[in-house]
Amino acid sequence: MTGNQPYTKVFHPLEELRELLESMGEAEFLSGVIGNRPVLMFGTPQGVDSDETVATEKLFEASSTKNAADPSSWYQDTAAVLRTVHSAPNQVRVGRDTRCDLLLVLPSVAKSHAMLDETDQGWTVRDLGSKYGTFLNDVRLEPERATALQEGDVVRFGRHLPLRLCEPATLLGILDPGA
Repeated sequence: MTGNQPYTKVFHPLEELRELLESMGEAEFLSGVIGNRPVLMFGTPQGVDSDETVATEKLFEASSTKNAADPSSWYQDTAAVLRTVHSAPNQVRVGRDTRCDLLLVLPSVAKSHAMLDETDQGWTVRDLGSKYGTFLNDVRLEPERATALQEGDVVRFGRHLPLRLCEPATLLGILDPGA
């Protein structure tokens, strides 16, 4: 982060987040980089075929059967910050369109696929009528119906890329396990 410019990057390899945490300190990292919001974690397990479809299917199988209380079992190596770039405050639009806040250029992701909303009770996910659907813990969501998210939930947009919700305190534990 330079000067008073807001930090706007959405996707971060965990190693980059570790370096930012170390250089900025916890308070500035939490407020400046992740905006004191949860992140969506994703990645590819070691030893998995590099073909995107096979890798994401195997990752989803592995991540959905892992213990949600143990983040080290998630096989994740990248975080997507829930940051509003183009949408209304406290909303994160997911899709293939460049005007989406969380841009996922994958074949089964619609141009405007889903909406993540921050409410007083936490985050919700809402499918926007996409062809391939939005899934929460392997259950397809009804279109236009907001569903609450909890730490450790696995969200999948279409057939690819399962994402696991990770609260800021858990992320800090993953980045600096000795703290």
